[in-house]
Amino acid sequence: MNDLNITVTEKRGLKKEIRISVPFSAIEDKKTRRFTQIAKTAKLPGFRPGKIPDKIIHQKYGDQVIQEVLSDLLDSTYIESIREKNLKPAGPPEVKIDEYVDGKDFTYTATIEVYPEFELNGLEKISVEKPKVEIAQKDINSMIENLQKQRGTWNPVERPSEKDDQLLVDFEGKIDGEVFEGGVAKDFVMTLGNGQMLPE
Repeated sequence: MNDLNITVTEKRGLKKEIRISVPFSAIEDKKTRRFTQIAKTAKLPGFRPGKIPDKIIHQKYGDQVIQEVLSDLLDSTYIESIREKNLKPAGPPEVKIDEYVDGKDFTYTATIEVYPEFELNGLEKISVEKPKVEIAQKDINSMIENLQKQRGTWNPVERPSEKDDQLLVDFEGKIDGEVFEGGVAKDFVMTLGNGQMLPE
């Protein structure tokens, strides 16, 4: 919005006060467009949709339209203002709206806190030593083997089970001849030789 009037005042600490004034012409433009939208869909007894006189539309929906337009302008002009003034708020603004008079400019104040600015000097004098990392071939082989195990697929085979085979088993664990809690399972998936099960 080219004719937006923005004034920034420095306050105590990191606070800044932004005074924003929206011209009457911008408000009227938005109001006109909103009334036009409502007139197309509004339903009132005794009138066909789209045929309600403008005067009645304004009387019926005037307050609603003003609230919608001012709320929309508050959001959009605040964002535009902080961008134009290159401000970086650390949180939401504290907004105080001047008393609005129909036919006048819309003016409000947004008080914000901004992030502190730091100036870093002497960075060119700081040296950084890049660590040297050596990876042995055995480490590469071990990583490849682990990836193969993680992403491999399992297929049924017709032979006795071997180490690293995946088995689907039912088992019943006992202590002194008695089944202990958690010692029974059906269709338990295990990999032979990886230490998941106690030795016999």
